[in-house]
Amino acid sequence: MTRYEPAIDVGSLTAIDVHVHIEIDDHGHSSLPPDLAEAASKYFKAGGPRPDLDSVAVY
Repeated sequence: MTRYEPAIDVGSLTAIDVHVHIEIDDHGHSSLPPDLAEAASKYFKAGGPRPDLDSVAVY
């Protein structure tokens, strides 16, 4: 198995900025209307389920 070796000194980091989009709320409502969700999936070549808070946190 290949072990990952970071190319940066992670000990010198203060913070890492992470940008995410939570597209489904706790009630199952989408942040986008269906036509925009379809366009976004096509643009980003993403065919899977829309990300919700729990799936982003697990990832």
